[in-house]
Amino acid sequence: TATDGYVCVNPGACTDGTFAATGKCDPKLTSATVVPDSLVKSASGAATATFTTTTAIPVDGTIIVTFPAGFNVASATVTAGTGQGGAAGGFSIAKNNQVVTVTRDGNGGIWTAGVTTIDFGVVVNPSSAGATDPFTITTTDGSNNNLDTNTDVAAVTITDAVCTVPTISIGAATWGGALCASGATNVASGTTCTITATD
Repeated sequence: TATDGYVCVNPGACTDGTFAATGKCDPKLTSATVVPDSLVKSASGAATATFTTTTAIPVDGTIIVTFPAGFNVASATVTAGTGQGGAAGGFSIAKNNQVVTVTRDGNGGIWTAGVTTIDFGVVVNPSSAGATDPFTITTTDGSNNNLDTNTDVAAVTITDAVCTVPTISIGAATWGGALCASGATNVASGTTCTITATD
């Protein structure tokens, strides 16, 4: 039988330990992504976890997102959450190393199976550019029993900072009766023009 958030493809072969190794089990949590607003190394900002559940998330359930090594989630916040068929209610957040646990406060409605979104704030990207390891997303009930799990949520690629070169334009000005036309490439020796840098 399927356990810990997985659904059997071949009966009798479905356990947490065999999913990645044999491919005989499929995660019950699908279409999952965790996407930072910025992918620049060391950037701090929002990140959004989006996924599709098979099992309803109760009003006191949790959404557990494990960020890959390199991310700093020590100061992470939860800013919003949406699910299917029920009001969001409130949330609390707990962090333990790379694991961020968002707990529903019981004041919303049951989130039925379907697309679910959790928005985080103050997630700090790894300090080195390159592909991260995969994320993990798990949902549980109020007694911490696993509902749906995906341990292979797509990695993201962290990039180096991009430097934008400003555009230099020549503004109109006069010097000794000579005109510096905007966009001019040739001006008389000794002519003074206004140089404006723009983003």
